Amino acid sequence: MLSCRRCQPARDDHGRAGTDMIDSVAMLEAVTGCTPPAMHLKVIDHLDEGALQWLAQSPLAFVGLGSDLRAAKAGVIATIGGGAPGFVSGDARRLRIPLASLDNAEPLAVGASFGSLFLIPGIREALRINSRVEAVDSDHLHVVVEECYGHCAKAVIRSDLWVAQPGDVPTDLAAFVAASRFLALATVSAGGQADLSPKGDPAGCMAMLDGDRLWFADRPGNRRVDSFRNIVEQAQTGIALLVPGAARPPRSVTSYPPYLPDFQRIRPSADRQAERWPPALCLVIQKWQVLSK
Repeated sequence: MLSCRRCQPARDDHGRAGTDMIDSVAMLEAVTGCTPPAMHLKVIDHLDEGALQWLAQSPLAFVGLGSDLRAAKAGVIATIGGGAPGFVSGDARRLRIPLASLDNAEPLAVGASFGSLFLIPGIREALRINSRVEAVDSDHLHVVVEECYGHCAKAVIRSDLWVAQPGDVPTDLAAFVAASRFLALATVSAGGQADLSPKGDPAGCMAMLDGDRLWFADRPGNRRVDSFRNIVEQAQTGIALLVPGAARPPRSVTSYPPYLPDFQRIRPSADRQAERWPPALCLVIQKWQVLSK
């Protein structure tokens, strides 16, 4: 097994965090590089036969919900949904999601953005579907598909998502954050499109609660960096932290504007994990609220 000590944002001589901020797409791409054009070829605007077969086998989804960010009660949340395999059904253009399958269904309104990541136990890859709420009835949420594509296996591999590690799950928030190995990051673009991005790392290296700051280092993935592009445009985010195998549900956090220090301002650990997948960015959230206990 790989051991991992935390890497932390740099601080000055007075203990204050570094303030290198990424506030434009140009600055972001200077750190991450541009998205390879081939990545966009993976994206389709409907659910093909392979996607529908994937949904029929999936009992688990992470979901990002975003209301109109111009509204008085605007918000972005990350939550979890689940049921028997095929609990979410649909056709080429629409999905039908039971409201009872979602751990948190707020904010929900017609026109709200809906980002989702569907997983199949034991499979490392995932299916990402970005959509928009078309209707909400007494039992179901109906969404119109805007984007669909397969997601690489890196987050699942790094987190050992399908491996339950024995031990008690902490109830203290800081200890729970430190024990988490999988994170779902929900963001919404300025144009109102939701994105749900998975992150994974060993316990003690996934995320950290440092005083009143919640942060995680982002390691290389598929290089789409949709989440960080969205944060540059509007900084409100939702996060769900998971301890795989735990009997308790994920801890969900919603935030107010975070800042993105360049990784050159982060003090990296010298562990094997950092050597294999050196982080490029660190997301630091200074104003946040816990939505689930």
